[in-house]
Amino acid sequence: MLFGILLSAAVALLAMGLVHVLVERRSPVAPVPPNHRLLNLATMLAWLMLNAAVGPLLVGAVAVGANRLGGGMIVLSDHGWGLAAGAFAYVFVADAGEYGFHRLQHTVPWLWSLHTLHHSEPHINSTSGVLHHWSAMIMRTAFVALPLGLLFRAPAAVLSIYFLSTLYVHFMHANSTLDFGRLSWLLSSPSYHRIHHSVEPEHYDRNFAFIFPIYDVALGTYRRARPGELPATGLEDGDRPHDLLEVMLWPVRRRLRRWNGLITAQ
Repeated sequence: MLFGILLSAAVALLAMGLVHVLVERRSPVAPVPPNHRLLNLATMLAWLMLNAAVGPLLVGAVAVGANRLGGGMIVLSDHGWGLAAGAFAYVFVADAGEYGFHRLQHTVPWLWSLHTLHHSEPHINSTSGVLHHWSAMIMRTAFVALPLGLLFRAPAAVLSIYFLSTLYVHFMHANSTLDFGRLSWLLSSPSYHRIHHSVEPEHYDRNFAFIFPIYDVALGTYRRARPGELPATGLEDGDRPHDLLEVMLWPVRRRLRRWNGLITAQ
């Protein structure tokens, strides 16, 4: 278990470091205060510890539930072109689940109250993808992991490729002006996802996709970034956590501050 935590942390840190060196340093939008990155990293480590405690139970519950409900209707190959096709199908379908869950986070009031933690980052960067409320891990299991378990019987190789695909979150949140232009409908880029985090009302509820914006295109939430369009990010009232305790208590702490009149109501 400890080895798994350390390995996950090492891989995530490596991915963030590569994005920072290869992408963010080449064309940054604006300087990122070091304390913002440190808080995001502390959040990641806290969530990894939590996942170590309850993760096996969640995974076990999903596996048992999927089996009892007849899971694994499509058996994926573990070699050759079949592996490549199966891995793409698995990641593509997983992205549909991510898209659906993400839209719910913006639609259901109590889910949005939790998700505002992620949107509180005024300096999105390669570490921002880990700034989520701890409950998101549990809910994503139901919305993403369970449907995948019901649909696919995936070998270890496919699951490993899927894990690597989740590291894309560090690239899409990069503090970078990088944009794919006319190909922005094909893969999410930092500029594309920055629109989603924008404080501008015209950008609200746009660009939900994790990897494949084709879901945004098909469901009417696609918004291509205009050349040089790099809007400010964060919450409209400017609220954000300042330490790990505030991250852990985010929804309660945010309501208390609102009741005390320290931030304006949305």
